[in-house]
Amino acid sequence: MSPEIHDWIFSQGEFTSQYEQILFDSVSAQFDNIKKNEFDTNNISIEYLLNCSSLLSTSAELSHSEVALRIAQYALTSKRYQKSHKLAAASILNSMANSLSLELAIKNELLLENYYREFGLTQFLNFKRSNLSHKLYLLSGSISANDFQMAAWDALNNIDCVALSAPTSVGKSYLLLQWIIEEVRRSKINIVYLVPTRALVNQVENDLRDLAKINELSANIISIPSKYSISSTKSNLCIFTQERLHYFLGSDSDFRVDALVIDEAHKVGDGYRGILLQQAIERIVYLGETKKVVFAVPNSSNPEALIEDLPEQLAKVSVSNSAVMVNQNLFWVSEDGNSAKAWAIDHIGHIKTVRIGTFNLDFEPNNNAKRTTFIAYHIGKDTHGNIIYADGAAVTPPPKSMPLKS
Repeated sequence: MSPEIHDWIFSQGEFTSQYEQILFDSVSAQFDNIKKNEFDTNNISIEYLLNCSSLLSTSAELSHSEVALRIAQYALTSKRYQKSHKLAAASILNSMANSLSLELAIKNELLLENYYREFGLTQFLNFKRSNLSHKLYLLSGSISANDFQMAAWDALNNIDCVALSAPTSVGKSYLLLQWIIEEVRRSKINIVYLVPTRALVNQVENDLRDLAKINELSANIISIPSKYSISSTKSNLCIFTQERLHYFLGSDSDFRVDALVIDEAHKVGDGYRGILLQQAIERIVYLGETKKVVFAVPNSSNPEALIEDLPEQLAKVSVSNSAVMVNQNLFWVSEDGNSAKAWAIDHIGHIKTVRIGTFNLDFEPNNNAKRTTFIAYHIGKDTHGNIIYADGAAVTPPPKSMPLKS
């Protein structure tokens, strides 16, 4: 399909007006503790929007796929629409290889488990073709995969050095764990999996143990660096931070690393810990016998930079994709008027900014720290919590506004 059609859809006033209505309707439902903006959502033509979504879903552009996904999910979850609309939305999600959204819809009883049996013949054939073309066939069976995972799997199994870049929701880590299990199934292997935090060490270790158990594999999975914990008869899967890896290499210099996986590899630029990470990579790759190196990063404009300095004799490839599996919302919260208690929430989108509503704090904040906590508490209050991300305890947002994500 010609890429011009996607930009043309975005340029149409009718589309932007219709999309703005479903955006407000779906996003404003997250907020129970604000005065919602007056917004007419009674003129939505869901058939028109689903047609646009179907066209936009074929685009590789991030903004197009995000909008296509939001329309399909809105039609699927809204109580306004009929079964035919939900089936059309399911067809779009299937064409985007978004199996997780479809599984969640079935779990929440928005779709029947065998919903595809109600498709027309052409739609059913397209459904089958998409399903078959998005399957990874493993030694233990098959799993569903999106376009990025299909390309990444091919690279992991055929190229020495691989840089993977895609949004967090696309499933990089899940794919890497499946690849590790396949490698263990094939032969005895030593793999080091590097992550930046102890929390991620625990998460990856638990996920690998669960996968090994499900696949009935016996592997030595360790997260505490010690040469005495290494097995000579089983595959060794070591999940370390860069500090733990340095300690481990110092205690067992004879350990051969067959494959090195660096998750959150962009952390190589983080001060002294980034230097430690770079040193660990170089020590393993240049001084050892490692033939497989994998870097995984969130959306990056130049993932190939991570592998360009690796040994020349190793084949290299970068795999990137801007596909999205879940919608994220960026909100801008700013003072509304002259009172420090009065605030407004705007949704920052690809097409335009939409005012969601306003709210008044119970108490007037007199510093940045209170402003952040008062706003977060008021928005979440009796419904759900909010997580505030900051670089450190002393870091607070600008005094007059702050961004929020959901």
